[in-house]
Amino acid sequence: MARLLDEDFPTDYGGTPMRIRRMAIDSGFNTMAVYDFVRMQQRSRVMAVKGESKVPSVIGLPSLIEIGPQGKRIRYGIRLWPVNTNIAKEELYRWLRGAVPDTTRGEKWPTGFCHFLNTARNISSSYARSSW
Repeated sequence: MARLLDEDFPTDYGGTPMRIRRMAIDSGFNTMAVYDFVRMQQRSRVMAVKGESKVPSVIGLPSLIEIGPQGKRIRYGIRLWPVNTNIAKEELYRWLRGAVPDTTRGEKWPTGFCHFLNTARNISSSYARSSW
């Protein structure tokens, strides 16, 4: 999965290839493997997340989850970000219903527009099998 962070993904409509700006990994399954992976990556690029229905926004405030030898939380350790999956699904479904802009007429891409590669399914399934 670390290779995905440095990969350039072509766009369907031309233009500059895109890179993943920030990767969120669900820590609900194989938690320690996720934490180990996140620990090895740049904090600004990879984050551990966990679904939490009581968070008042899509992404809540992170909690420090690593404990040091003195029993105190490690200040620069892994942070676990709660994600309200109900709100996130509503937003995603709204974005998926968005119309593709006519860039030949100068229309801009709307905020939140979802771009998918034709090979996205192959990429995610091959990395899921080989990552952990």
